[in-house]
Amino acid sequence: FIHLIGLKYKMKNIKAIRRISVLKKITSLTEFFFILFHHFVTKKLADKRPDLHRLLLFVVGCTDHLIEISLEDELLRLDWDYKGVQNKFWVRKYSRDLFVFGDFYIHRDYEPFIEVLHQKKSADVKFIIDAGANIGCSALYFHNIYPSATIICIEPEDSNFYLLEKNTNHLGGKVISLKKALWPVETILELMQRDWSHDGFLVMKSEKNDEVIAKVPTVTIPALIDEYKIESIDLLKIDIEGAEKAFFENDSDLLNLISKAQCVFMEVHPEFISEEEVMKRFIQHQFECKPIFITGQPVAIFATQ
Repeated sequence: FIHLIGLKYKMKNIKAIRRISVLKKITSLTEFFFILFHHFVTKKLADKRPDLHRLLLFVVGCTDHLIEISLEDELLRLDWDYKGVQNKFWVRKYSRDLFVFGDFYIHRDYEPFIEVLHQKKSADVKFIIDAGANIGCSALYFHNIYPSATIICIEPEDSNFYLLEKNTNHLGGKVISLKKALWPVETILELMQRDWSHDGFLVMKSEKNDEVIAKVPTVTIPALIDEYKIESIDLLKIDIEGAEKAFFENDSDLLNLISKAQCVFMEVHPEFISEEEVMKRFIQHQFECKPIFITGQPVAIFATQ
């Protein structure tokens, strides 16, 4: 019994040393001691430097899940093994990229709906559309699970799109990236930025004073179906910062969105449309749906035929 307690204590110390070693490797000396002092002594790191607190939590999560972290050209490079395949991925050090990556690979919040997809799809998953692909966390995640599937990623913002391509270019052409925004019709829209985050760019206008940063072309689901000869969309993932509302304003646009979809994963942004309205409309079109919780994200709906 004493031996087991000692072993547990030793393992705990090894884990702490590993975390500190990684943290020291990816921060400046000033940042490193700032984090240690305000985390362990004042207990106010989250208040004083939320970005460094986020980084600390990320380091803890990654090291505990055997994800290696290194600093490369001001980006954090992540390396880990998934069923014998080595993954590599880059995130921005001080951004919400850390939260988004964590949802997939640390908290593993997406596993429940993947289990449902496995149950619904006895055959191979062939086509996935990832609207609001951000930097490619979801694309790589889906590729790991369905390596033979073609994944079409839609992302309108420049810096996100750069990382999306960097993070997926090595996947042998199974991921197709389009620098566009998903919308009911093909047009040009203003891309806006609301806050400091890199996952909050939007094309859906609201009453808030959002800053216009670019103009972007749009793409529709019917256009993708025609161009890529898609018979069925096995999984349609939609995280488009409120633009989902545009598809629920008339039945024709909604049908164009979901008519070929077997499973739909949609993040719902209550500022624009309610969870209840989304679920009601899906049910009207013979989908089964339920809400899913994703850490730090708004309500998500998973709908299946």
